[in-house]
Amino acid sequence: MKWIKFSTDALDGLSLKTLKAKFAADYYRDTSIMLQLLTLVGKADSAGELRQGDGAPMATLQIAILLGLPVTDIDSAIDHLSAEGVEIMGITDDGAYRFCAWDRYQDSNRAEYQRQRRAEKKATATAAAEIDQLFDAFWAAYPRHVGKQDAYKAFIRLQKANINLDAVVAATCDLVNTPEYKPFHPSDPMYIPYPATWLNGRRYEEAQNDQ
Repeated sequence: MKWIKFSTDALDGLSLKTLKAKFAADYYRDTSIMLQLLTLVGKADSAGELRQGDGAPMATLQIAILLGLPVTDIDSAIDHLSAEGVEIMGITDDGAYRFCAWDRYQDSNRAEYQRQRRAEKKATATAAAEIDQLFDAFWAAYPRHVGKQDAYKAFIRLQKANINLDAVVAATCDLVNTPEYKPFHPSDPMYIPYPATWLNGRRYEEAQNDQ
């Protein structure tokens, strides 16, 4: 997905209701077209220009087709808005439409994107550390220590299935401390289920039953 930030102060201090009351119907129409033109920001290149894949300027007709608007309405809207001091799009020397103030907002956009990515990585690392701590608690409580790697994979699958891992650990501890729970207290410890098998079978739910 293309990361884009674009801003305009064209409507600062004026609501659409105010615009409709203050200006003629064609100005309100032009303002509506302006908002539709802004939806094309996602199709702009790195310079904020609307171009085709080969670099040629995107023709007004192409833009009109994308927006489902008459060509004359687009041209007149840009002219009328510019006359009122609302600069949304300009025309480059070779005839390409270019969003005004693009450079100003893209610089801050990159910094914002980087900050968000750092925050996401930090959150992911924190979540992973918490999961590891919960697994360590599960592993310490479980009465049979075999197949740790498989058990960890099963634990992660539960997390991806939005299972409450705190509840899993708590249920495991409860069952370990319940002598009546035969799977953890068999006559022979070799009959205790492998940790991964027990997790995959979601047998921690048996803590809700009277064993």
